[in-house]
Amino acid sequence: ARGMKLALGLGTYSWGYDGIIEANPSVRGKGPSGEPHRHAMCDANPQSFEYVTKILDFALSEFDFGGVHLESCDLGCCFCPECAGKDGVVGYNARINQKTADYIKSKWPDKIVYVITINWIAPGKHFTEADKAHVVELGKHIDCLFDQGHQGYHLAENERREFIQRLGCAYGTSGKLWLYPDARWDRSSYFLPYV
Repeated sequence: ARGMKLALGLGTYSWGYDGIIEANPSVRGKGPSGEPHRHAMCDANPQSFEYVTKILDFALSEFDFGGVHLESCDLGCCFCPECAGKDGVVGYNARINQKTADYIKSKWPDKIVYVITINWIAPGKHFTEADKAHVVELGKHIDCLFDQGHQGYHLAENERREFIQRLGCAYGTSGKLWLYPDARWDRSSYFLPYV
């Protein structure tokens, strides 16, 4: 009645692909030491992106989502030589989110596409100049970037104004620190305000 729509939450290669990886181990990514990754697919295998597009095709054709929330590193990412090993974690995540956003916009140009940067860098660290270049390029392909590190901003606050002027999309934060309640607690037994 108020014109509001839901956004589809989509892991981009990570976050929700465990069953696919188990059924097709060839798409499994590698961890930082080269070990098989438990949750992330590898971008070097074209089948990985095919799975992403199949999910998008189904969800956006069947349901009237207003947009797509891309979350590529919530459960980690692939560190093989063609993924994070090639561009670094920020460059890799910017690249796969850009590719996914371009696919969405090519088929559903009216959908809002936004990216969150959780786990792109370690807590307490900030984007380097090289990282910022990757993010600025990503900003040309999406509608909004959320600096959502859960434990702090990825962009240093004193650099924010200048960086936002270079960014081709909206910029948002999520309040710097997140508190997650235990999922087993009775949710009506406590109240934690979130700004």
